[in-house]
Amino acid sequence: MRNLWCCLLLLFCCSAVVFAGNAVVAEQGTLVKDGFHNAFPSIVEFNGSWYMSFRRATGHRRRDGVIPVFRSVDKGRSWQEIALFKKASFDMRDPRLAVVNGKLTVYAGYTFIMPDKSSRHGVFAFRSADGKSFEEFQTSGFADSSFFWGCIPYKDGYVATAYNQVNGALYASLYRSKDGEKWQHFLQFPDAGSNEVSMSVDKNGELHCIVRRAVPGDVPLYCQISETGRIIRSVELSEPLQGIMLQSVGDEFLVAARHWRWKNPKTFKGRLNVKNDLFVMDKNGKLTFQQPIRSAGDCSYTFCVKAAADEFYCVYYSQHDYMKRFLKEKNAKPLTDKRPADICFARIKYCR
Repeated sequence: MRNLWCCLLLLFCCSAVVFAGNAVVAEQGTLVKDGFHNAFPSIVEFNGSWYMSFRRATGHRRRDGVIPVFRSVDKGRSWQEIALFKKASFDMRDPRLAVVNGKLTVYAGYTFIMPDKSSRHGVFAFRSADGKSFEEFQTSGFADSSFFWGCIPYKDGYVATAYNQVNGALYASLYRSKDGEKWQHFLQFPDAGSNEVSMSVDKNGELHCIVRRAVPGDVPLYCQISETGRIIRSVELSEPLQGIMLQSVGDEFLVAARHWRWKNPKTFKGRLNVKNDLFVMDKNGKLTFQQPIRSAGDCSYTFCVKAAADEFYCVYYSQHDYMKRFLKEKNAKPLTDKRPADICFARIKYCR
């Protein structure tokens, strides 16, 4: 009888673990390694192929960014560059891929240096009906000098996120659109310093966001948003995260992000840029650490595409291949502008 109870207890515990959900990195590697600072990737499926885009520049903070687009016809096993977007005197950044009204669409932010040395931001947009040739189109409705950050399908249209300065402080906003061209303001997050927003729609069609905030500790905010543009609930997360991926997996989310460490956690001083870590998060904002994704230095900003029922193909960027040489440099800084960065991938399997 005792053995029977032990077996039942073990079965219950295993079932509880599966119900809570866990995620593992099944495979990882490097996709683009060419000596440039390649960063801020995005990925989407269109007409049976996968498309990936990212910013290519001579450095993280250099103002010479261009946007290449790659295609894979074999589920990420091989990639071919099919397009390159660039504008003279513009630093193009942070492309976000989406399928909008049946067309492959690339939204990209840009920075332009004005004659008085001030910066102006805006949105470039390109689309393709065949996944081969692209045309540029105009967007409207975003606040002046907005920095575009994402676009996903939502309800009977699309939701996008961008941030801009209001009275000297950054504020992130959500926008909605039927056609991906004309956008209407949907919600402004109340926190001064809010900027990058990661979005995901759950199995019930509800919108969830994680908002990066410029607060001590770099602790983001998890929010659920109503269809009318109201914050239903918000929870401050337990970990300092940046460059966050939020991906719905039924009743939970996969979260991958640059996970900050602090030399002095009480004062939030001595920030160390360590790893792109993988978490599972429930709808109460509880984060459960799973494992690190191979990375180091300037890294993270993960995006994913669904590869199978419970498998996701993620792209991110990292400088881990350059860290040994970097650590030998005199007066090295964690986020130096001189090192290259590579586009990497990880196949993540989620188990309920």
